[in-house]
Amino acid sequence: MAQKSHKNNKHIAELIESATVTALQLLARAIELDVRDTQYDPRASLAVYRAWQARADWPEVSTIFLQGTPMTQALGPLAADAHKLVISSAYAGELAAPAPTTVDVAVPSLGGTFARAEVTVRKRSPGYPAVFFQGTDYTTAARVAVNYAWKQGARRMAFFYCSTSAFCTDPVDGAKTFLAALGGTEIGRDLYLELSDDAAAFERKVVQFFRDERAHQLAHPDYAPVDWIWFGNTSPNTALLGRALKKAREASGIAARVIGTNWSVDEGLYGRCGEPCVGFLAVQPFAQFGDPLAAGSAALLADHERYRRVDGEPASAYRTVQYVYGRVAVATWRIAVERVLDAGLPVTGDHLRAALEGFRNVDVEGFATVGYTAADHRPQSGAWVTELAATGALRTVGPRLALGLQPGWLGW
Repeated sequence: MAQKSHKNNKHIAELIESATVTALQLLARAIELDVRDTQYDPRASLAVYRAWQARADWPEVSTIFLQGTPMTQALGPLAADAHKLVISSAYAGELAAPAPTTVDVAVPSLGGTFARAEVTVRKRSPGYPAVFFQGTDYTTAARVAVNYAWKQGARRMAFFYCSTSAFCTDPVDGAKTFLAALGGTEIGRDLYLELSDDAAAFERKVVQFFRDERAHQLAHPDYAPVDWIWFGNTSPNTALLGRALKKAREASGIAARVIGTNWSVDEGLYGRCGEPCVGFLAVQPFAQFGDPLAAGSAALLADHERYRRVDGEPASAYRTVQYVYGRVAVATWRIAVERVLDAGLPVTGDHLRAALEGFRNVDVEGFATVGYTAADHRPQSGAWVTELAATGALRTVGPRLALGLQPGWLGW
């Protein structure tokens, strides 16, 4: 069963399309799929879950596919109690802890008045034993991103993100602590750009942010203004950011590069934003759609083409990184199912969980290499840096970057 959670874009439709195609091919067996659109709403997701529970065939359900951090936070514990497996395309670090975790993190910050501070933040995860995802967790990906900016000589990095979801907030604390440990790049101020903000709000906030940067530099000549931004938000909002940054550059004379989460920059961004977003970077956990170096690309492209004909859709539909996310999610599940069947066991949530926790550097069609243990569901530790080109396509910048996963990073 699957819940898809649309949020002002086609991301999840693309992901579900890919996942469904892959699932239907699983061992040529009949698989019943029940796909519900819950509009990125935890309450609607809970209502769908309760309806599934009431069905006579609920005991036969082994797996729930979910999208969105709030939805996975809401349903993950319920699925664990019901001995169901959850495959999520939300990569929040909190979800990777099978058992409860608590860690205090000293986070460096620069306040609205440009005063430096170090704030101790307690990071908690209640534990999600039934939840598995395949992409690099958002916080580790943010560390990869700031590491890339640091290598490019970033002088000061600001953090623009929404304040209402762990999807946005947790990566910022991880990025700041990691950047401070690297040394040489100063921490900039935060700016809250909410998921619900419109273009006018983005422009007002961003322009004022850079006017304040310039004013502070004029008053303090040794202050290096922000030249890099971490953006933790979605692609539609990245388009708003790109246009707002253009206005801010005209108002303040300050230009800043942008690098963001995997959901922030995709193949649809150029159509939404155009020239102001060219050069924006993102950290992507998997090889891109159609990557000739990925072993599974030929099969993915063949499946994509075949199902566009079946569905009467243009060949250009769903040619995005989100299609790869769906493919990798269900292909990982497929490997687990095959291992359970090879062991002569019934396909249940508990057996699938045990199979996944036995993964050690498992290749998933050449798009990803993942692994899990009973104590740690973080699947991988690296990412590719991709850039939006003037053609509107994404291009990979340099080799894949990876960090060693630290025990103290688990759960946030």
